[in-house]
Amino acid sequence: MDLIARVAGWAEEMLGGESPLWLHVRKVVELCGQILPPGAMMPGAASASRTAGAAGAAGTPGAAGAAATSGAGTPVDREILLLAAYLHDVGYATGPPPGHEVRSAEMAREFLLSNGVPAERVERVVQTILAHVRPVYGEQREQLSPEAKILYDADKLQRASGLTALSVIWEAARQSPDQSPADFRSLLAQARRQQEDVYGSLYTDRARQLASEGYRAALNFIDALSRLV
Repeated sequence: MDLIARVAGWAEEMLGGESPLWLHVRKVVELCGQILPPGAMMPGAASASRTAGAAGAAGTPGAAGAAATSGAGTPVDREILLLAAYLHDVGYATGPPPGHEVRSAEMAREFLLSNGVPAERVERVVQTILAHVRPVYGEQREQLSPEAKILYDADKLQRASGLTALSVIWEAARQSPDQSPADFRSLLAQARRQQEDVYGSLYTDRARQLASEGYRAALNFIDALSRLV
């Protein structure tokens, strides 16, 4: 069993079979492949079975580790990206959501080192995982690795496609079903801002392209509701 298969199997075991968390991880791996430009797709990234057989088809370390290129021509190490994608949420297995990226990074470091991965490559996976929760701007944004940018975008793509706004509206309606029109208008404005923020935080043109249809639909939905209130 190659490294990618072992990592996928371990992450699945930690997060639990068909749990929502494992399904999310599988989706993120798939989206990483979609964000990479045509011709640089990660082999076999679309799925990982419970036995990790499909993950094993993602390629040998030599194949998965070959450099692809990002949209801007920056080399992308597909093995680093794939390892980080499978391991980015394993910290949920040992604690609450806050700080899960730190726990995930530490668990990834321990597991990869114990499986003979060179320390320099392990640290690249660790840094990619640590960067997947919050975006950075300015000089830090330019210095971020292409693997970290792609993983962040893959992790946030569904939220950028409209889920952010719908989640804000749903949660507020669940907690306060009898809001006044003024409060509901304020809620809609908040949902619009948060949706714009998540979409605007995406690093890659490809991710913005993939999210654009859902993003526009979400804003149109909010605007339509605003006109009715």
